[in-house]
Amino acid sequence: MAPGKSDQYILGRGYKARARLNLQHYNWQNATGFLLHPGVDLPDEAPVIMDVGTGTGVWLTELARKLPASARLIGTDIDISGCPQEGFLPKNVSFREYDIFEDPPEDLVGKIDVIHIRLLVFVVRNNDPAPVLQNMMKLLKPGGWIQWEELDPPARRIVKADPSVSSANFEEMDRLIRSIDAKRTIPTWVRDLDKAFEQQGLDCVFIELCEPKREDHYCAADTIIMGWEEMIALDPDPARAKAMTDLIPKCAEEVEAGVSQSTVRVVVIGQKS
Repeated sequence: MAPGKSDQYILGRGYKARARLNLQHYNWQNATGFLLHPGVDLPDEAPVIMDVGTGTGVWLTELARKLPASARLIGTDIDISGCPQEGFLPKNVSFREYDIFEDPPEDLVGKIDVIHIRLLVFVVRNNDPAPVLQNMMKLLKPGGWIQWEELDPPARRIVKADPSVSSANFEEMDRLIRSIDAKRTIPTWVRDLDKAFEQQGLDCVFIELCEPKREDHYCAADTIIMGWEEMIALDPDPARAKAMTDLIPKCAEEVEAGVSQSTVRVVVIGQKS
């Protein structure tokens, strides 16, 4: 990560985090059924697509398989150490560092046909996505699209394969996670993201809510626990971190008994005039 960048990520980095992100991606695809929303129109020739907060770049490399070689795909993140090296990439895929709270790179301003965003839910500040959207608007060509996909944490709920199974440890862990930073772990802006699009002047705004499939709950529980472990490692409160660490094996036992968490996926698309 470049010096001076405003990285306030509350999850981890490294090989375990990369594994979680990649598994999470495939769970996400099962819930939504698409990489690009069917309502997003791509140019017939040489589309330029940016994936913001790209993580491991898995969404971008998956999309590259479905597009012509003339497409240009750019992944950006404040830290691109989790992205594949150039020698492992298609020739039309590249990655670069970019802090979404800073002015966009000048060479990309007005050059992007589609911007894809996913899971900035713990990154957006002060429950306000407007500063991020304003920077994204600078990057888009006229007629370009933004597709923003998020979890809605306030709506997350415990799900069980058998109603009689106890979820007491999952419930206590959820309470502790919510206490870490309420503005970020219980964001209120996600369900109003379509209104934020309209306030920035985007047209053709459409919101879709995608529920995870029942058969994906068991696998999703593993990614949830992995994410908890990453948050624990960065928790500034030692007492809370210890309490959560003690809960991890108990939550894992509940998963094996048929307990998981389900959170709706919120997908919003909009087009620049």
